Amino acid sequence: MSRSVSLPATDTETHAPRSFAPRRGLPNGRAVVGALLVSVAAIGTFALATTDHGDPDTRYVVMLDDIEPGDAIGLDDLALEPLLLSPAAASNALRTTSGLEGATALTLLRAGSILDPRDVNGAAFVDGIAVSGVHELTIPVSRERAPSALRRGDRVAILAYSGGDETLHTAIEDALVLGFEIDAAGIGASADARLTLALDGAEAVTAVTRWSYQPLTVVLTTRAVDDEYPIQLSPPTTVTLQPGEVAP
Repeated sequence: MSRSVSLPATDTETHAPRSFAPRRGLPNGRAVVGALLVSVAAIGTFALATTDHGDPDTRYVVMLDDIEPGDAIGLDDLALEPLLLSPAAASNALRTTSGLEGATALTLLRAGSILDPRDVNGAAFVDGIAVSGVHELTIPVSRERAPSALRRGDRVAILAYSGGDETLHTAIEDALVLGFEIDAAGIGASADARLTLALDGAEAVTAVTRWSYQPLTVVLTTRAVDDEYPIQLSPPTTVTLQPGEVAP
């Protein structure tokens, strides 16, 4: 038979046994280098570019001012700064301000940020002149009712025929052509062409869009003398004369 032996209580507190873990060693040289590379990569996407002489290398377009969405960009809002970008960042950065005069900001552009071409809508250029502050409207027109030699920069008048009341309406005058695309000839080719106009107001856009559902005639007016089309032209009325009456 076994017996249990009770030990006398003491005045000291009972403690749980202590466990000891081995001390963690210092990082080796390879770990230090790896941590340094990670830290450098996290600093940012760009830094000053230097050559062998310590001078800046490649310049990128940087914003000097805040530009609100929808506002036009001026060349005085931009600067070319020497920067070193990662390959991914460089592919989305501009190295020249060419074509940015009059471009429209599509998002808030912050001063000091690199200009991303995806954040701007470049101005349309006609004969080297930026066309800004306009609406671009593309409408289908009959190839048979449009001059085949239409080109960017031409001026046109758009006439719409209303078959209901047999009335000819002037949809727009002196509209600037931004594009004229004709489908290639061949089987299944469309009889329509696409005419893109620069219009200077919502009223003009509404008028042309309204009449674009009617048969349209495009009149080339680039070299025409100053003349205005009537807003509406009704067919001549037929007057039946009674015996002895004289036509007015």
